[in-house]
This record gives sequence, C-alpha cells and structure tokens, in this order.
Amino acid sequence: MQVIKLNIADNMLKQFMELVDTLPKGSVVIEEINDETANDPYFLQRKTMIQQRLNDMDNGQLKTNNFDQFESEMDDFEKILEKKYDN
Repeated sequence: MQVIKLNIADNMLKQFMELVDTLPKGSVVIEEINDETANDPYFLQRKTMIQQRLNDMDNGQLKTNNFDQFESEMDDFEKILEKKYDN
C-alpha cells in the first residue's frame, strides 16, 4: 500500500467518504491523523495544563474573577500604561 495525506474541505468530507465506501473492501485503510499534535509539538502539554486549570476551578482551588472585577483591573492597568507611555 502507498500512504498519502489528504486535506479535505469540511463541506466535502461526507462526499469523499461516500466515494471511499464505493471502493473494494480493504483497498483503502483510513488512519485518523491528529493535526493538532502533528503541527504543534506542545499541544498535548497545553491540553493537559488547561484541563488541570479547569479541574482546579471546578474544585475551588483556583478562584476566578467575575467580569466586573476583571473590567476594573483592566481599567486600572490601562491607566498605568497610559501614565507610563504618555508622550
């Protein structure tokens, strides 16, 4: 067998799979390629880190700000930057 990699438009995937189904059994073997890991060697590391943060938020170990707190902190930060870089 020969190996090829195909990039198929999302709206064409169903038709492509229907075409593959018409071929004789065993003539095509489809292996799922995880593009995230192929294109990004740190994907799994970041995925694990993000999942840990979500778990920490769920069990109360990591506190999150509500939007009003966030907006207030960003306003304060913007004022500091304006003072620092005001010409």
